[in-house]
Amino acid sequence: MINKQNLNTMKNLNEILTNYAKEDLQLLKDNGALSITDTKKGCLHTSYENNIFTISWNMGQNTFQTPDEECAIDFIKDSYIVEC
Repeated sequence: MINKQNLNTMKNLNEILTNYAKEDLQLLKDNGALSITDTKKGCLHTSYENNIFTISWNMGQNTFQTPDEECAIDFIKDSYIVEC
């Protein structure tokens, strides 16, 4: 059963993860490349070039590309491992 306290905790966790993803994306935009380790997908290798975000994982066998910053934020946010 989900109660009000659990909903608030989930909302706060979502906000925290979104902020972390935004920070990672800003680092990516500032530097052009960034690796994010220990995610659900292993190590994410990211690049930002010509307004396109590219994220690869599984030794480059899988790739996600988007020009949409919100999509990139969601992808990164959903890749984080959260332990309670």
